[in-house]
Amino acid sequence: MGIRDPRRWVAAGLLLAAGAAGAAPRTSYGPAVQRDYDLAITGLRLAEGVERGRVTVPTSIGLYLSFANLGRATVEGASARGVVRIVLYLTRDRRERPAGPFRPLRRGEFEPGKPLRGGIIGLTFPMPPRFHRRNKGHAVALPAAIEPGRWWLCAYIDADDVVPERNERNNIRCRALRVMHADGGAAAGASRGAPQRTEPRHAERRPHERDAGREIARRVLEDLLEDARKEAPQRRRERRRRERPAEGNEAPPVSACTLDGPLPNLQAVGVKAEPELRRGRRYRVSAVVRNRGRGTAPAYDGECGLRLHVVLSRSERVTLPAAGGYGDGTYVVLDAASERPIAPGKRFAARPRDSFLDLSGVPRGRYWLCVVADPDNGVPESDETDNVRCEYRVTVR
Repeated sequence: MGIRDPRRWVAAGLLLAAGAAGAAPRTSYGPAVQRDYDLAITGLRLAEGVERGRVTVPTSIGLYLSFANLGRATVEGASARGVVRIVLYLTRDRRERPAGPFRPLRRGEFEPGKPLRGGIIGLTFPMPPRFHRRNKGHAVALPAAIEPGRWWLCAYIDADDVVPERNERNNIRCRALRVMHADGGAAAGASRGAPQRTEPRHAERRPHERDAGREIARRVLEDLLEDARKEAPQRRRERRRRERPAEGNEAPPVSACTLDGPLPNLQAVGVKAEPELRRGRRYRVSAVVRNRGRGTAPAYDGECGLRLHVVLSRSERVTLPAAGGYGDGTYVVLDAASERPIAPGKRFAARPRDSFLDLSGVPRGRYWLCVVADPDNGVPESDETDNVRCEYRVTVR
């Protein structure tokens, strides 16, 4: 049987018909399997070059697009009903679902709800359950025919409704976009079917307006920094004033000891105790005195040397005791003496482990908790004005 024999051509036709009959048909989705499919747009992000969603048309912008199959069955991208496609479009109302048919527009044309140039992505590959893909290099063109103002850039998967899904609410995801023109005017071309909308004057900020806003913000920041610099010395003076004892805190002129060489300077550093005290109970206290002078403060020997008092006073202005003791409203609740000399830069502290407040004889009320260094002027000092420090108020019940 030669090549020109008709019987050979008949046999070849029968073989081709048999092969076509035995081929698997393309996938056809039906209502019975609707519950098994769920396509979703899981992410839509503008590229880094788009600053705060602002674009100047005409231009092209890059997109990071993610989509997934959240169903329990494999979705065939190409089926008997068509090809699954993702459509990228602009709209004023992101809640509005656009209607097909979705066909690419010509260069320079624009219509709300219709695909942008480069805004149709065909998914011809199978998508099994839990399938997820990120498209990082896609770009769409924004023509000059787009009116300035706020728009929503949306991605719509299965826009042609090829796959019957159990959930159609996650097929669209949008991102806000602020469209501007380089000349600051209206759209360069007419938009086919675009809504005629007048934007308020403040909707679009010109470059010189942005520069003016930045200049105002810079001046406000400089004013705040200048105020802070001016207030810093005032705050330091106020802190020193609170730490410095009031008038009348000068020590008696005669000291019980006589020292040779440089004199010490005993400074009351601080005192801590419970903020609420009850009579009849024992409370620990911590008080610190530091030697800021150049000489060594001698240990207390019964007549002269370093001592400290913790006092409760009705007034923050504590007067150093004279021969008759403290004034009215001031009560000594701790009397501690140093058993060793205090060198320059060192400190003497009444430790909480062996220092307890004596509240006997202290009436109920609110008092300032203060520490007094060298209360009986037992040590001659180079500066007698920093021997008292009041920390905070406590309550005696």
